[in-house]
Amino acid sequence: MRPLLRPGTHVLQRGDGRLQLGLDPASAVILPDEPEVRELLAGLDGSTRDDDLPLLTVLREQSLVLDEHDVLPLLNASNRCPAPAAAALARQRGAAAGPAADRRAATRLEVRGFGGDELADQVVALAGRLGLRAGAPSRKRASGDDAVVGVLAGIGEPDRELADPWVRESTPYVVVRMCEGHAVVGPFVAPGRTSCLRCIDAHHTDADPAWPLLVQQYSRLSSRPRRDGVPEPVDPVLATLAAAWAVRDLASYVDGVRPSTWSTTLVLDAELAEVESRCWLRHPECGCGWA
Repeated sequence: MRPLLRPGTHVLQRGDGRLQLGLDPASAVILPDEPEVRELLAGLDGSTRDDDLPLLTVLREQSLVLDEHDVLPLLNASNRCPAPAAAALARQRGAAAGPAADRRAATRLEVRGFGGDELADQVVALAGRLGLRAGAPSRKRASGDDAVVGVLAGIGEPDRELADPWVRESTPYVVVRMCEGHAVVGPFVAPGRTSCLRCIDAHHTDADPAWPLLVQQYSRLSSRPRRDGVPEPVDPVLATLAAAWAVRDLASYVDGVRPSTWSTTLVLDAELAEVESRCWLRHPECGCGWA
């Protein structure tokens, strides 16, 4: 092993004859400011081999050093994500960062927009910065194709038929939209394992039988300008935050981590004073569970 400081970790001088490695009090290590310590720390650039020194063992236990083979090749791989994002991936995943980057590169992102393309375009741009490449939705997928994840992004409420092909093909996807001035992120749908949009509709219908009629009308009316010319309310910063949250969840899923919106919807207002989180169960009457 050739130890390398974990991305984002720096050697700090405390001013009392001691050094501190890292800023977070929960993981930082305080060391004596001595020549041999400084020499060891200077070698944490991937240029020297790990001699199993006790100090290095402590630094590894605190996740302050990684193997340079888990970091530097990732930063130099131009066909993956940009270097800052690669450094973040290395910090988050450690030795699993390389395989995670490979999975991202091998995953195709299908984006379906509704009510305009602005939110969908933001999703595509943000996903690219994490090494997820977007491609046009395909009508027929061959068995040897790359893994696929989907995003349904737009203004208002989506036509549920937009997500039906993903459910039939067992393609995981996440929904993100701006609705009545709020941002709604989720649910993240893994067909056969989580609730889906139609499951949520079925739960709403249990409480209000008129729900299917109402949501269908809203989907249609919010997709075009009102007669008085007033557009749908979209806070651009909130929309960007929602798009980023959805993309972050997609990357987590591809990396093998459960997304925050797994079978869950998050509703954010423009002031971010409150985040409403609701977990949804699969509905027994929804066709996504009929197999």
